[in-house]
Amino acid sequence: MPKNADQDPATHRVLIANRGEAARRLIRTFRKLEVETIAVYSDADKGALFVEEADFSINIGAAPSNESYLRLDKLIEAGKERSATALHPGWGFLSENPDLATAVESEKWIFIGPTSEQARDLGDKVTARKLAEAAGVPCTPAWSPEKQEQGDAEPSLEDWTRQSEIIGYPLLVKAVSGGGGKGMRIVRDSSALKDAIHSARREALSSFNDDRLFLEKLIEPARHIEVQVVGDGFGDVAILGDRECSLQRRHQKLVEEAPAPHIEKDIRQLMHSAAKNLAISVNYRGAGTVEFLLDSSGENYYFLEMNTRLQVEHPVTEEAYGVDLVELQWLVAIGKKLPSNLDGKSPCAHSIEIRVNAENPSENFIPSTGRLLDCCWPSFEGIRVDSGIRSGDTVTPYYDAMLAKIIATGDSREQAKDRLIQAIDCTSISPLQTSISLGRDLLKSEEFSSGKFYTRMIETDWGEWCSPVIPESWETPLRAMAKKLLTTETKSRKSRQRRRGTCWDNLEGVLP
Repeated sequence: MPKNADQDPATHRVLIANRGEAARRLIRTFRKLEVETIAVYSDADKGALFVEEADFSINIGAAPSNESYLRLDKLIEAGKERSATALHPGWGFLSENPDLATAVESEKWIFIGPTSEQARDLGDKVTARKLAEAAGVPCTPAWSPEKQEQGDAEPSLEDWTRQSEIIGYPLLVKAVSGGGGKGMRIVRDSSALKDAIHSARREALSSFNDDRLFLEKLIEPARHIEVQVVGDGFGDVAILGDRECSLQRRHQKLVEEAPAPHIEKDIRQLMHSAAKNLAISVNYRGAGTVEFLLDSSGENYYFLEMNTRLQVEHPVTEEAYGVDLVELQWLVAIGKKLPSNLDGKSPCAHSIEIRVNAENPSENFIPSTGRLLDCCWPSFEGIRVDSGIRSGDTVTPYYDAMLAKIIATGDSREQAKDRLIQAIDCTSISPLQTSISLGRDLLKSEEFSSGKFYTRMIETDWGEWCSPVIPESWETPLRAMAKKLLTTETKSRKSRQRRRGTCWDNLEGVLP
């Protein structure tokens, strides 16, 4: 335990090694706990909300993340300059990099997350599978070369082909250090294996600086179910329910909910026990998520991976179970035991979340960037919005496309769904294109109501989805209103038009 872990919380100062809505979410809890925060920001984020809301702030470099938020040395230097005593990595960026935990603890600060050893072992897909198997967690058939270190002989294509036939097609070629679908390829027959290995290896090296690969049986169709764990590092682990995360595209989640619907009670309990056993086996510290694939029968589940950080979708767990996961992270980081009534806590509500991404789902999800002229979020009973933006902000191409999350909670799944649809209808983000209309249609679909969806549904069954079309009779009045709203008067009373080329000019993305 770091030497300052037992000091008065009010004397701590936490560096938030993140940006946007993630940074704002963390700052909110630390303000409640009366713990000071330090925001680090790039040149692109100079005027961002999270910078204003932190107690202290410091610029750490140029807009590209590899010159700012991914620079471990700059994070540590910023912490020293602002007298940090702890660091929270949030999610994304360096949140699962074991070197960050090592560097933080070498400064005698508190790292609000797992140990560097836990982050390293569970972040390595092959090592994590071995740990899961040793803990009795069901895993899919898989194979990885025994040696993949520098200087070792590269397994031949014949080796890969032979092992693929043993596992059986379809299968996945996956990056050992992968995540988010990067360095992963689906292979349905032997003719595609060679190209899959080569392309996965290139992408893995580019994304993770690690080109090691392994084979894993593909389970399809399947649901993506994850279990929330919190460990205190003393051997005590609490399970805080599960989440449904199957509605995703290219392995990026769009809609999440807690608890996961339509799972048999005994299967749910088995998954919870498996997640707990894995976390206990490594004496896990902090918040983590054990992810599973649940097959179409609903009777067989398989270990996918364990994320050693707070998940983007953690708000649905907080709302459904009445907890603050960031506060729990802080408690165990400063050496406190978990509350005695935490493990196995029953849900007090149902919560559903939609991610709001600045991308156009009708055009293969191409990014949408530019200045936000109007940003209005819903505010009524059962609605929570975790956002990092406001009107006047500029969305840049340097970072992840997610702008915000809208979370709806109700006494039942149906009530939560209805509230979320209403909240979406009350949301205005212009003139950027976003994924919000796709999310709305997913929520209103029969597949969502029945719970009969799976991880590749958006790519397969919804491949022809398009944004709502504006009725021709609406175009003239809408163009007139847009022109009036977006025309300003200068002091010389000369009309100045906003630049063209936005959705106001072609009326795309407007909900009729």
